Amino acid sequence: GKRFLLVPRIVAASVGSDGTLAYVPSRDRPSVVVRIDRAGAEIARFGEAHPHLDRQALSPDGSRLAVVLNTSELWVRDLERGTLTKLVTEAKEFVEDPQWTHDGRTIYYTVGNSAVFRRIRAEPGATPETVFDDAFRSFLAPDGSGIVVRRGSYRLETDQGVYWVPFDSRGRPGEIRKVLADLDSFGRLAPDGRLFAYGKGLSGKREAFLTTFPAADQ
Repeated sequence: GKRFLLVPRIVAASVGSDGTLAYVPSRDRPSVVVRIDRAGAEIARFGEAHPHLDRQALSPDGSRLAVVLNTSELWVRDLERGTLTKLVTEAKEFVEDPQWTHDGRTIYYTVGNSAVFRRIRAEPGATPETVFDDAFRSFLAPDGSGIVVRRGSYRLETDQGVYWVPFDSRGRPGEIRKVLADLDSFGRLAPDGRLFAYGKGLSGKREAFLTTFPAADQ
């Protein structure tokens, strides 16, 4: 269909299973997470404005919101009770890509400077666990079967690119397989895990592509 603008100039956004959108505005500091419907009308605001609100992700049932504050702190806000609980502080680092598992029990995230991919139970007193290293950006498969990661840096020649890492039944990473060789690429899986949408830089501009997954042959 025809695309249209919901909200201008936002930093990051996350869509809940009920179709509503939570987003962080980019123009106004301090910022607050708000929920809007599909027509762009504001439904609710969550908590007080914060001067360093960086990332957010709605839980699958829409009852909790994972937020990154002060670049290095991962918190969970209970939207029904209005409580805010800190899960972890990554000292002298920044937290990227907080993502819930489909059962809402665990949050995966990337530690930016050291490029470490970790997970933590979404409950007070939980201890983060390192899943693997060298994950510049990450996207958890909707069914939790694995993770799409962007690895490498401009210093590397062969390892840079987008990779698929499957998980076994206990959440342990399996054999890593390269999906895209370009460093300037990153994407997301469709909800059913059969298609992969990604963007890459070509001839000075970014373009969007869609391919099969995991074959990536169309």
